[in-house]
Amino acid sequence: MRWCLLLLGIGLAVAYDCPKDGRLPPSCVCDESEHGMLVRCHNSSIMPILKVLNGKTVDILRIENCTDSFSTPEELPVVFVRKVTIQSCEFEDSPKTMFEAIGSRMRFLNVERNKFQVFPEFGRLGILDTLEIGNNDLTHMTRTTFAELLRLRTLRMNNGSLTHFPTLALKSLNKTLLTLDLSHNLFTDIAAILLPGSHLKKLDLSYNLIASVRIPSFWNMSALVELKLNNNKITELVTWNSMATLKVLDLRGNDIRKISNNFFKSVEAVEMLDVSSNSIVEIPDVSMMKSLANINLDNNNIHSLGEGLFDKNSKLKTVSCRNNRISHISKDTFSTVSGIKLLFLNNNTINVIEKGAFAKLHEVVEVGLSNNKHIEIANVTDPDMKRLVTLDLSSNRLETLKRNDFAADHGLVSLEYVDVRNTGLESIEKGAFHNKTSTILIGGK
Repeated sequence: MRWCLLLLGIGLAVAYDCPKDGRLPPSCVCDESEHGMLVRCHNSSIMPILKVLNGKTVDILRIENCTDSFSTPEELPVVFVRKVTIQSCEFEDSPKTMFEAIGSRMRFLNVERNKFQVFPEFGRLGILDTLEIGNNDLTHMTRTTFAELLRLRTLRMNNGSLTHFPTLALKSLNKTLLTLDLSHNLFTDIAAILLPGSHLKKLDLSYNLIASVRIPSFWNMSALVELKLNNNKITELVTWNSMATLKVLDLRGNDIRKISNNFFKSVEAVEMLDVSSNSIVEIPDVSMMKSLANINLDNNNIHSLGEGLFDKNSKLKTVSCRNNRISHISKDTFSTVSGIKLLFLNNNTINVIEKGAFAKLHEVVEVGLSNNKHIEIANVTDPDMKRLVTLDLSSNRLETLKRNDFAADHGLVSLEYVDVRNTGLESIEKGAFHNKTSTILIGGK
């Protein structure tokens, strides 16, 4: 038994040792680790590298800017590699046996930035966990493209020219696939994407040409946690099938003008909602989103936050509504959401903030009100805003900072940073600030 262990140790040591005597091309670097060799090559031919590594255990093999194309010799070298990256080699195709020969131990395969138009035949890669084939010019796949990748969990096909999926193309991944990245392709309709089953957790469809977001009935989204639809051509949000597990919904950078009143009912578990950079005029009812923690409404055409809009969103922590057309903040807008920590209303047209509008924001740490019209400081600060650290009032019309506007006995015991630049200030009364305020920015017109 002792001899067997000794022979095994010698065998492993040999398998993990980098090739000696310059057998690897000069542009290759080889390091040794407890999990196998780390081999990095550039501007080299692939087959000589694999021949030198024949029978070796390689933890990471990275080849960039190859000087040859794939060919199929009579007998491919067998290399035991865990993580393979072959990038920027301008390959248009590869033999099926190529990946099988180095794939018995392979868990990660990256073949980005080549010239694949058709998916290569990967063969049987029984334990492959992650496949990254983005940044090619992929236009289509077949129903058997992924048939033998039975344990694939992450699939990235971003930055291609895909417009649709063949029926059953992802069927073999139904029970394993967790992350699917189809961003930066040419999809125009969500219905053209025949998704795998209920295990999928992250789906990225950003930067496509999708105009319709009517979720097909055949989608089974019972496990989806994150959905990115940002930077498409969406103009309207209608009611979806329920996505009870969805936590992150990204819809920024579309042209959304209308949101159905029942839309958010189908995604009521969402915690992070981004609908910034759209054409929204009126904020729809979000009261059913009990878990909502962060909402981004920046860069829209919103005229009002209304009254009691967030009354049912007790977990809300961040509200950002910059670059809109809001002119009035009611004392009832934030009357029940005491847990908000970050509030950004910069770059609007606010000229009225009702007394007590922020009085219930007991946990707020930062408030941004820059680039509005007229701010009455006494209506912004409140004795219960004891955690407020940063207050940005720059580029408003203030004229005078009055005694106790930012004083500790006015409740602002944590205030450290105040920006009142470009406000037309003419005077600052003694006692306007307390001693803990370490940074006061004053200047401009």
